[in-house]
Amino acid sequence: MNAISSMRFMNSRFLGVSYILLLVACLILSGRKLAPDAGVLSMQIMMVLTSLFVLSISQKVTKGSLLFTIFSAHFIMSVVIRLFYIEHWNDPLGPIPMDALDYHMDALKASRYSLSDFMNLCIKDHDLDDSGFAYILYFIYRMFGNDFGIHVALLANSIAATMLCNYTYKIANYYISPEYSKLVIAILGTLSYSVVTSTNGLKENFFTLFVVGAIYYSIRYYTTKNISNLLMLILFSALTVLFRLAFLPMLIIAIVSVKFAKYAKLNLRSIFILVLLFGVCMYIGTQLTAYLIAMRGLSENVFNDMYEMHYTDSGLGGISFMIANSLFAFVGPIPSFVSTANKISYITMPNFTAFISILLGSLFIGGFIKAINRKDHVFVMLSTILLNNMIVLMMSFSFNFRYRFVVFPFIMILTAYGIQNLNRKELKFHKVYIASIMAMIFFYNVAF
Repeated sequence: MNAISSMRFMNSRFLGVSYILLLVACLILSGRKLAPDAGVLSMQIMMVLTSLFVLSISQKVTKGSLLFTIFSAHFIMSVVIRLFYIEHWNDPLGPIPMDALDYHMDALKASRYSLSDFMNLCIKDHDLDDSGFAYILYFIYRMFGNDFGIHVALLANSIAATMLCNYTYKIANYYISPEYSKLVIAILGTLSYSVVTSTNGLKENFFTLFVVGAIYYSIRYYTTKNISNLLMLILFSALTVLFRLAFLPMLIIAIVSVKFAKYAKLNLRSIFILVLLFGVCMYIGTQLTAYLIAMRGLSENVFNDMYEMHYTDSGLGGISFMIANSLFAFVGPIPSFVSTANKISYITMPNFTAFISILLGSLFIGGFIKAINRKDHVFVMLSTILLNNMIVLMMSFSFNFRYRFVVFPFIMILTAYGIQNLNRKELKFHKVYIASIMAMIFFYNVAF
């Protein structure tokens, strides 16, 4: 199958037409009783059209021009949605700030300190996990003031998203053509989820930047053995501790797995060792998470509560829950075209991101399987995705794209890798998958 015909799975026309048809059908047949209002819907459409525009020109411009276009599109969309939040909900962080309000209040409190006092506070602060974005906001608020600083954070988020795309492009070039690499970052850099995250005041753009940076410098170190690459690997890996403490042991296991993959043969012994490594990492991650939960005074049953919130309301339980949780951990959550009011700003508005993720799910899995046969540093991406998915499965977070976004750059690279190496027999399976998944999206939005 030639590259041009296989690229249609990632072009703007295919994604745009598929999305619009489903959106219109769901809005009409759901009776509109849970549909977003005209303002929210217009913000959705604005983000979708902007993303499709950037995707459509990605093959016609240079990498540098594409990165500048991505930055401009991301920042403009963030500003527009911020203005919409202020006008529509009278709150710059949206109707339900959730974690964003904590980051904002922590930064406000810390901004009263001088730089030396702030550094002393950081040293004494044992609650490192989840504090990284508050530290970034501290420096912004100190430089620009609290009132204006909250808007300058949009610019910082757009810069982080563009840097993330740059590192993703460099990683992608190890495995796929420059044309596919530009398609990947055109989608990644204008994801509605990334824009909404920026506007809502959440940490994911920065957290994902540090994860992708760590993976990039691990690959660079494996290929060149340069001490500067090792130092950058240590720096980026260490910074992830300030965003999600349990992610550092996952990165270590993923980076070490490259050595294992290079010499191991695919037999029962190597599979056993690999499963054992995953088990160790999951255990460490679970213990760290339990420690953080207890330290913050939360209930030890918080994950059972999360299960109830995510699945019981939809009538899922038992075997149905296990199947849904396992499926959506690997192909992504179902996009919500209609929703309850308290999910509008962070689930319904960025639904185009979840749509892309799940629609291309079989192509990602195909690329994942094909990449296993490679005896090189692709294993650092494979391991990171798999370990993250295991954590998502344990915590029943499969319906929340927030926990998928951190590895989504690698998912997009492997999706493009799968498309680039697609044969005609596999193409039939992927067409059946896409038809089935669109029917499931429609049923989920109309029936639930």
